[in-house]
Amino acid sequence: MELTSIAMDATGLTLLSGSGDPMGSIGFLDDPTETLAYLTDALGAEPVVETSYRYVSSGTPVTVYRWGGLLLQVALNPDRPDERRMGANFVEPSLGAIRLVGPGGLVVGDPMSEAPGPIAVGSYEGSPNAPRYLLGDPAPVTRYSETYDEYVQGFDDPATGTLAEIMAPAAAYGGPIWRPFA
Repeated sequence: MELTSIAMDATGLTLLSGSGDPMGSIGFLDDPTETLAYLTDALGAEPVVETSYRYVSSGTPVTVYRWGGLLLQVALNPDRPDERRMGANFVEPSLGAIRLVGPGGLVVGDPMSEAPGPIAVGSYEGSPNAPRYLLGDPAPVTRYSETYDEYVQGFDDPATGTLAEIMAPAAAYGGPIWRPFA
């Protein structure tokens, strides 16, 4: 089977064949080292280190690995085992022949008018883009004694009305802990 698309939901990524059969999956709480090795093998290429930064709230170091239009954000902090360890961004519609697909089949560049019922949310502090859209089914999360939902988040390009970036996970009550890159 040949890998033809990677689908994103609020919990991770699913690698799909041309017939739509799952070939593998990555959860955002999976081991980052194993995930990097798995994606490198599945995509047949080493990632480029795009950048690194620190979470504003915790100072946890984050390294961003890039395979074309797919970015994997990896946070490694052994002192904070409950902190989310990975997030993903799609900033292009495909990675060569591999489509990068969000909820409802959306890809970067699609008109926002075709989004399957996104929930428009106002801008949040520090956001370079407004509004943001929460897409697809929520994933309930409990962390630090708080329960909330996480989604796939879409950012639009106001000049064109198209989807500029898809990223996950994003908390329903505020901005993502991951950086947007589009």
